[in-house]
Amino acid sequence: MKYKKIVKAKFIRKLNRFTAEVELDGEIKLAHLPTTARLRELLIPKATCYLEEATNKNRKTPYTITSIVKNGEILNIVSTVANDLVYNSIVNGEILSNLKIKDLKKEVKFSHSRFDMGFTTEDGKEGFIEVKSVNLKRNNIAMFPGSPTQRGRKHLKELSHAKREGKIAVLVIVVLFEEMDYFTANIATDPEWSKELLNSIGEGVEIYAYNSKVKEDSIEIKEEVKVDLGYSIEKGDEKNKFLFKKDEDVLGSFKLTKVKEALENNFTRNEAEDYLLLSEVEILDKSEKSVELVISFVEQLTSDKKLDILKIETKENDRDKFLEKILIKIGYEELNLKDNSSRKIFKKFVDK
Repeated sequence: MKYKKIVKAKFIRKLNRFTAEVELDGEIKLAHLPTTARLRELLIPKATCYLEEATNKNRKTPYTITSIVKNGEILNIVSTVANDLVYNSIVNGEILSNLKIKDLKKEVKFSHSRFDMGFTTEDGKEGFIEVKSVNLKRNNIAMFPGSPTQRGRKHLKELSHAKREGKIAVLVIVVLFEEMDYFTANIATDPEWSKELLNSIGEGVEIYAYNSKVKEDSIEIKEEVKVDLGYSIEKGDEKNKFLFKKDEDVLGSFKLTKVKEALENNFTRNEAEDYLLLSEVEILDKSEKSVELVISFVEQLTSDKKLDILKIETKENDRDKFLEKILIKIGYEELNLKDNSSRKIFKKFVDK
């Protein structure tokens, strides 16, 4: 899919849910934000972005932001583009060929619901497809949803209903960027969507996920990617302690405390700084992936609370040296503390 009249600009600030200011050729312009996701990790002042000029010259926002550049990678943010990508890819025989789809239609009603697509198969079975677009990325992990979505939970329940009625029910996840390790449900932002997704899959709803090849003026589905689900974060038996689980297995634990301290001047109080402190991280399966997942979810929680800084405390032991190696890999830096304690503090601006 190609965009028309694409221009390069700088993101300035978000004005409201669907409107932002951008700088184009030295002038401030209004641009439409085509997504309901928060995107705090992308919508950073002075970030390079690409705009599509509106065909309606009288529109209040003369441009639409189609993509944002972060760490040299172009990430598409147009939520509605996913439906067109999936429809065209099915018609062209590029995805879901195993379903042997014969007749594909957009916006199809079922009971009291409306799915993104409906189809019949070569052997006469009826099916429905719901599409979700992903533009949230944490440490190379693609996550959905980017904000709590009651509507998204309703869609999953409707797919389960269709499956119980003997229909084929399919959820297609479209990741609107290319570089990623796998897709998972965002249990930090909306744990209920994650639970509903597992319920739906348990009832026979099929799930497929694809990443996208994104350029300045185009986007297309690239290939099927791995889906890894079943994670949860639950309160432990101690204050501020949480358990990180996969299905019913505890993979690790950590403490998460909201504090107000400046880490300079020997930890003297400073009411101006508000952040989350992650400490006593213990990963039972000794997996780098589990550590990255825990920290990625906590980073998202930090972002959801509109706190820019996550600080992680470690100790001088072999277990935490393993943790520190991973922290540095995913962009944390060590603070220079003036006291002589055995602890270390690593920090990261989680939205920058």
